Formats: sequence, C-alpha cells, structure tokens
Amino acid sequence: EGRYHEKNRKEKSLKKEGKILAQFGLDPAEVEIEFKVKGEKVANKILIGSKSPDNNNIYLLLGDGPDIILGGTVLETAKEKKLEDFREKKLFSFNSDEIVNFEIVNEKGSFLLSNRASNNAPVAGTTPDKKEEWYITSPINAKIDQNGVNNFLVTILNARAEAFVSETVTELPKFGLDKPIITGKFVLKGYKEIKFKVGTAKEGEKAAFHF
Repeated sequence: EGRYHEKNRKEKSLKKEGKILAQFGLDPAEVEIEFKVKGEKVANKILIGSKSPDNNNIYLLLGDGPDIILGGTVLETAKEKKLEDFREKKLFSFNSDEIVNFEIVNEKGSFLLSNRASNNAPVAGTTPDKKEEWYITSPINAKIDQNGVNNFLVTILNARAEAFVSETVTELPKFGLDKPIITGKFVLKGYKEIKFKVGTAKEGEKAAFHF
C-alpha cells in the first residue's frame, strides 16, 4: 500500500502552490481523515476532495504536503461513512462453549438450561468430557433435544443489530422494553452475566433489544 501511494505521489500529482483548493473539493475538504501511527506523536491527516474530470480518480491532500494527489476512488467510500458503520453489530461476543447456563422468560413461562460440560468438575485422574450436553434444570429436570438447543444458540449468538435507535434507557417505553416480551440471561464461565430484553414491535417493525 505504501508503494501504491508513493507511485501516485510521483506520477499522479499536481503542485498545490498557486492552486485554488476549493476547485478540487479540498477547501473545505469533503472528508477529513486523521490517524496516528504507532510510535509517532503527531497525527497524520488526509483530505479527500472531489473526483477528477474522468471520474477515475479522486483528489487527495496529505497533511500539509506540497502536492495534490490523484488517488484511487476507493477512498470515496469514506464520504458515506457514519459512526454507526464502525460499531460492532454482533449482539453477543461469546461462543456457546463459554455458557454455563441460560434463562429465557417469555409469555409461555420461564426455563433454565445448563451445560453439563461446563458444570461438571472432572474426577481426579480422569480426562474431563468436553462434549456439550444441555439439559433443563428449571422448572423441571429433564433431558432436552440437543440439536434444538444448538440451533437456537447459533441463531441468537449470530444475531446482528440493524440500527442503534437510542443510547439512553429513558426511551425504553417507546420500544416496548418497559414491558418486554422476552427477557434472558446468559451465565458464562467465570460467572459473568449477560442480560437482555426484547421489546414489543408493531406489525412490520423490527424488535428492539436492550442489554
């Protein structure tokens, strides 16, 4: 990538001196990117301007450099970026083998499922069984369809947010989260707890989650 920029600097650049930067979309710049390189105290800056007349390149200015550079249009994607585009959208950041147990409460009632592999301590001198084996521990003790549990966990642990609609808890009623249709809790190894709620949704709308 460094060679790519160096090539652009030498073969596709214009002297900044005497140029009206606004004509290149650089004053003000359409996008400004600022970043720091490890070990350097001073931040680097890239100004992204408008496209060249042939639409094949985009005008760039590197910090206070003397040249207006013609770079690849791949950087134009930065013009459309929002903060939300960089946020982690995966709802859960752990794997099923980290779960000790999980509880789900909905209109059908509540139930607690436990992972036998996570709960059973190995007998001295034996090799612990790593195989996951789920079973119901509340409201009854019973065996359970392993495939059904695993499919459920694959679905929920791979769920992704489509949008971040609020950053505060004051708007919970707006999304039906004051009276959630589902509440859940995962207990992970080390007994870390992850709680969540699912709010009601009007027809055609997406359900809201709160953690």
